[in-house]
Amino acid sequence: AYRCRRRKSHQLVDSSRHPMLGFVVLASAFGSVLAGCITPAPKNCGIGQDMHLSPGGCATFTDLPTGAASCNISATTTTSGFGCLVAGQKDVTICFDDHCYNGETGVRSPNIVGWMKPAGTSVLTVTSKHTHLCTADVLAFMYCCKPTSDGPETSMAQQVQLV
Repeated sequence: AYRCRRRKSHQLVDSSRHPMLGFVVLASAFGSVLAGCITPAPKNCGIGQDMHLSPGGCATFTDLPTGAASCNISATTTTSGFGCLVAGQKDVTICFDDHCYNGETGVRSPNIVGWMKPAGTSVLTVTSKHTHLCTADVLAFMYCCKPTSDGPETSMAQQVQLV
């Protein structure tokens, strides 16, 4: 009769008996290395740009008005990879510091009009909600934040240049 023996915690697993184990470990490490924030060109109220976000990766923009602002944000999102099997999943979260559109639920192909950026927030972050082997492509990403009457019209990036 076949008997199952417990392996001691310090013993290694024989990858020849578990061929997918090496792939899973490599894929997890690869995804962890790729995750992180990129800094695309600042284009507040400019032309759209494409971004490729690794699993859990993000893009940040800092050329926002320092005061309260009304923002329009649009993009088309697509996904690619082995781990993109869940249809209808929200692809990205869009946040001003810790104020996120639609909470942490996220959006797919956002078309946001008139979203208020709170005064004092300075960073727009787009984060992929996908993990492991699924990347999010954010195509024709455009954002335009215009100051409301409650705040100054200069952005943090413009203030740095003026000093």
